[in-house]
Amino acid sequence: GDIVVVPDHGVPGGGAIEVVEKGIAWVEVEVHGRQTHASTPHKGVNAFEVSARFLAAVVDRLRTKYTAKDQLFDPPYSTFTPTRCESNGPNINTVPGSQRFAFDFRVLPDYPLDDIISDMRAIASEFEKSTGAEIHMSFAQRADAAPKTGTDSEVVKRLSAAIRAVKGVEPRPLGIGGGTCAAPFRRRGIEAAVWATTMELAHDANEYCEIKSLVSDAQVYALLFAGANVGKG
Repeated sequence: GDIVVVPDHGVPGGGAIEVVEKGIAWVEVEVHGRQTHASTPHKGVNAFEVSARFLAAVVDRLRTKYTAKDQLFDPPYSTFTPTRCESNGPNINTVPGSQRFAFDFRVLPDYPLDDIISDMRAIASEFEKSTGAEIHMSFAQRADAAPKTGTDSEVVKRLSAAIRAVKGVEPRPLGIGGGTCAAPFRRRGIEAAVWATTMELAHDANEYCEIKSLVSDAQVYALLFAGANVGKG
């Protein structure tokens, strides 16, 4: 009989209720080749070049294969994004023997992360055989998508009614690519909603919230919980 609302995401005006999240995979890649002088590249295995080609092949295959769309999300498709690239040394005249970089994947619930990783490993195997390099992959973070909270669930209906009464807006369901603390509840079969009123400044400089939003959000919660306990003594 509990009502679970997690204030981990929101929009200005408080008119959105998050009901589903993409799966998240932060994949760290380390490529080992063989260092040599840049004037004799045939004597080595260029870890930087292998990394660049492997990165492009992974992005191309995943973006081509996993094309489903869900308009609850913005963007409505899975994203496969190369992000961090570490220094492989200070010299311009050296073929590097190692290279480290990373991907950030945000994957629609349609696709298991195991499928994504299986494709990556297949591509890595192809490059290892053709180049002589070694490619190692590991997770800095992995979170498979949790079950979706139903848009007609009790928590969404009650929360929507409270938002209408206090905020005077019609709330809409949405999905996000980030992870929230609703996921553990959803994985245990508890339909949790994610809601708050925010300025959409997460991870930006000078992140802030407005006092008036805190006050009206507190009123929404008070009305929600009062309604949830009606008839329970």
